[in-house]
Amino acid sequence: ADVKDIYMSAYKSYREGKAAEAREQFTSMLKDYPDNEYSDNARFWIAESFYEEKSYEDALLTYEELFKKNPQSDKIAGAMLKQGSAFYELHDKKTGNIVLEKLVEKFPDSEQAKLALKKMGKPVPPKKK
Repeated sequence: ADVKDIYMSAYKSYREGKAAEAREQFTSMLKDYPDNEYSDNARFWIAESFYEEKSYEDALLTYEELFKKNPQSDKIAGAMLKQGSAFYELHDKKTGNIVLEKLVEKFPDSEQAKLALKKMGKPVPPKKK
């Protein structure tokens, strides 16, 4: 099977709510194909599966891995939002706010930035016309 098939199969497991199974598939894909066009998505979904299981520390570490290994990924804004939220879940609002502030700074016009502002209890600027 090629890397895309492996990725799609893992993603399908994830979508079906089989987080642990999907995580295993994504992890094995990253081991066999460390640098591929789906590696950022795989890391993101691994982190999301940990987040959903309330394994916030594992999620934080996996989001961090995504930032380090795939800094250009289109998943960065979403990962930053979830990373900030994970810190909130761990009762570390201060660090959560630092991550969310950085998100708003880096991706000011993103949907994730609006959600980050809301989470921090800050006003969301109106849409520019």
